Amino acid sequence: GTNGTVENSGSLIATGEAASTTGGVVQMAGAQVGLTGSGKVDVSGDAGGGTALIGGNYQGKNTVSIIDGTAVQNAQAAYVSSSATIDTSAKTTGNGGTAVVWADNYTNFGGSIKATGGAQGGIAGHVATSGKNILTVQNTALVNTSAAKGSAGTWLLDPLDITIDNGTNNNVGGNGNAGTPYTPTGTSSEVTWGTIKTALGSGNVFVSTVGSTGAAQGDITVGAASGDLTSSNTLFLNANNNVLVNYNISNSTAGGGLYLQGSNNVTLANNVNISMNRLAQLTANTFLGGTATGTGIGAISLNSGASINSNGHAIILRTGPNNGSSGGISLAGAVSLISGGGGVSLITQNGNILMQANSSIASSGGAVEFSTTGGAITTAGITTGNGNLTFTSTGGSVSQQSSSVINTGTGTLTANTGGSVVLANTGNVVSNLGAMSGSTLNVASSTSLALV
Repeated sequence: GTNGTVENSGSLIATGEAASTTGGVVQMAGAQVGLTGSGKVDVSGDAGGGTALIGGNYQGKNTVSIIDGTAVQNAQAAYVSSSATIDTSAKTTGNGGTAVVWADNYTNFGGSIKATGGAQGGIAGHVATSGKNILTVQNTALVNTSAAKGSAGTWLLDPLDITIDNGTNNNVGGNGNAGTPYTPTGTSSEVTWGTIKTALGSGNVFVSTVGSTGAAQGDITVGAASGDLTSSNTLFLNANNNVLVNYNISNSTAGGGLYLQGSNNVTLANNVNISMNRLAQLTANTFLGGTATGTGIGAISLNSGASINSNGHAIILRTGPNNGSSGGISLAGAVSLISGGGGVSLITQNGNILMQANSSIASSGGAVEFSTTGGAITTAGITTGNGNLTFTSTGGSVSQQSSSVINTGTGTLTANTGGSVVLANTGNVVSNLGAMSGSTLNVASSTSLALV
């Protein structure tokens, strides 16, 4: 019934044990749905994993039984205890399956989910633990989306607002199997860096608030430093509103990437450092999949002393458009972007790009690109290490902070603007000048200039 509770503390098995068979389907539906005690759901298969739906389907969609097509309700609350397990893995060959824990209000997840690819070949599966309003991820939570001979899978977490921190999760209505696990003690959602780091050890992690409505804004807040994530997989933070990075995020392992994406703003607080060994991308006023409801113009702001270091890979800062407009990109004083050989791109639809005095970009041979359709570009210190430097401002001008230096070595400087290009500081080192267009062109260099 609409107020009923469905719980399992035993084993629900729909496995494909025979050679070349795949796992089946287990679907638990009710107003409150829980895997309690050592409850087990196993839909693993020799040649591919099956599907486990606890409380609802992916993001609460498709409210019909995938077994017989009859209508089923989404849970208002879903619970997976710290000792409960869900397995949708492929055993020998084939792809991992799908595991979803969903509730229209509150999901309390503390158990273990496996969605691994086959040992002899196959990609990993997909895991989603979602509370439409509130999501509690207990410190005991463990998700494995690895693949021995294929691509890693993804774990999706998508409440309204969420904070990533290093504390004990205090929003747990029940402790283990006791208490009231279907009732949160607060309204916040949180997950710890320790849980994320463990999950990144096997697959990608996607934290999303896209689609948030009501009083919640859909913010993702980094409320503690990550420590070294040591993962070759990728972390996505995809917010319906703002991504607020108040502490450092780092990953020293090759291949480990970071995407920060907000339908409104992406902000790095004062002195925050992001250090990756792969692509680091910040995108405002747009989103990765789903339907974002944020209406802000969206800006990227790196506050005083903040830095991004991609260790030989690309750095991309991009705004919009999500709603036909976009905000600008601002690098405050003492901000640094260091790519170590990767490219650096600052791109906005029609906002301004501002490097304040004492901010800097160093690419060590990578190309550096500034591009805006309707805004102005103001640069500060740029060292490309013989990489090319390009300015594009269809409707604006390009200028340089006083006392700053642009050094392109043997790289080529090009500019295409609808306004003036004034890069006139005498300390500039520009050897090669490419195509230049603008109402006024003034480029100074302490070395001789060659047209290429």
